[in-house]
Amino acid sequence: MDLHKKIVQTYNTMTPSGKKISDYLLHNFEQSIALNTRTLSEAVGVSSASIVRFAHSLGYDTYAAMRMDIVRCQELLSKPSAFLTDPGFSFDYAELQLSNSIISAIVETRKLQLRENLCEASRMIHNANMIYLFGVGTSGIAASAFHSKMIYINKSCTFYNNNVLSAISSSHSMHGDVALGISYSGYNKDVLFSMETCKKNKAFTIGITQMNSPLAKYLDILLPIPYVDDGLCSSANLSIYAQMMLLDMLYLELLQISREEVEKSLSLSHDTITRFDSMRKQTNETKNKE
Repeated sequence: MDLHKKIVQTYNTMTPSGKKISDYLLHNFEQSIALNTRTLSEAVGVSSASIVRFAHSLGYDTYAAMRMDIVRCQELLSKPSAFLTDPGFSFDYAELQLSNSIISAIVETRKLQLRENLCEASRMIHNANMIYLFGVGTSGIAASAFHSKMIYINKSCTFYNNNVLSAISSSHSMHGDVALGISYSGYNKDVLFSMETCKKNKAFTIGITQMNSPLAKYLDILLPIPYVDDGLCSSANLSIYAQMMLLDMLYLELLQISREEVEKSLSLSHDTITRFDSMRKQTNETKNKE
């Protein structure tokens, strides 16, 4: 496991100084390569001893060993698909690498979750007057899929692929509503704008993002996703598996909260789909006869 993953996946259990060091490293990886124990401690604002303890807490014998991992992580981030041009590239190996990365993303996502946060997030969604979903690109695909699930179980929910409409919708949020923002990096300005607006409007805010992301400061509940990158897909694309895993976990929690209500809504939805398909089939048959 590389340094980036170690930091993200142990962040919640770190000391305050450990979190300060983590935040600096995750936002300044390239600059950190040139720093020794003293200069890193000065940059972060902690003691040199804290830097050494931090390295030990992540499993490194010395800070120098951790620094070597910083260099390796930076090389991977700057050349994420270098092995694709390797003369010895094997499609079978790449396929195995991809499937293992997807499984790892799902497993690590599950490990990061606090059950009480999942329960509270689901409870707030269940009781919400309106659910606002925000996500762009790959995260927008995950948001759209969750939007469909909410419609199936008769939850008042809104999601727009159009960024302007999405921002406008956030302005109508209020106390009693829930805003769910999805962003792998947490840096997407459209999602940040909408979630900040909902926070100001006293809506309850939930976010699916990395622990140290800028989105986190607008959240009442953070549902963290791990750093994922297999050197084949971009991390943002691979992150959709982690996002979908979390959204499905929320959905399962909703089923536990109101099983009878959800089952009734699902039954009505399925009946409607059956009748709709039958209507379309009859319409097509009529057109073919004509």
